[in-house]
Amino acid sequence: MLKPQRPSFLATALAICALVCASTTMAASTTESPTTQIEADALRYNEKEKLSVFTGSVKLVRGELTILGAQIDLKEFDDGRQQGVATGKPAQFERDQQSSNGSGVTEKVRGFARKITYDSANDTLLLEGDAKLQRWRDGKLSDETRGQRINYIDTTGVFTVDGGSASSPSKRVTATIGPKPAQTAP
Repeated sequence: MLKPQRPSFLATALAICALVCASTTMAASTTESPTTQIEADALRYNEKEKLSVFTGSVKLVRGELTILGAQIDLKEFDDGRQQGVATGKPAQFERDQQSSNGSGVTEKVRGFARKITYDSANDTLLLEGDAKLQRWRDGKLSDETRGQRINYIDTTGVFTVDGGSASSPSKRVTATIGPKPAQTAP
């Protein structure tokens, strides 16, 4: 097993410059793109591939979205978009939001999987391998969906779930749906 090496000062400086340049480019192209902030034990940056590999209890924060993993590979593209791939046992994401039904209830969406891929261009999260998606309302678990693959669109809350092989009952989609809070009158 390879032991992660601490990045040199030059590698760290280059990675920080790349992230700042990318977030500046993204901010110039769309005024609503949030900055990406990352904490990790180690970083390996490849300027030619525009790939940053963060290892060791990695935490990525982009606006209201937080992604956690043992490792996150962050790829930057020439058009300013970023793609992050988090792996872990499990990797996870979390997003806070207000309820869409006007009830004033605070909601939190959480996802867990062996691999989570985030694409900033279309705000999608692809959860693969023992995937689980949860919705919490006012601190209580409300809904939970499980499958082998979940594609979650962060901006709309729309998602699809694939169970895997039909011949294996443990690979089927399962869902638990709790009661919704009552809507408040205007």
